[in-house]
Amino acid sequence: MQYWRIAGLNYIQFSAACARTVRRCLKSSMAKDAMKREESYVRVNKWQGGKISDQVHAPSKPWAANILTLLVWQ
Repeated sequence: MQYWRIAGLNYIQFSAACARTVRRCLKSSMAKDAMKREESYVRVNKWQGGKISDQVHAPSKPWAANILTLLVWQ
């Protein structure tokens, strides 16, 4: 079993933590651009009758990948 699974992480959480660690190790000249890539957002779409009825933009989560789209069915 992979050590990140033993720690209770899924692969997305593990890869985000690795990327964050690498960005923090960069020289300051490159770190500013790399830190911008760490930002992420979650988009939640509410579906009714086969069409999107609402879109909600949730705040950033530190464990999220660049873009995570959640579909909520009713």
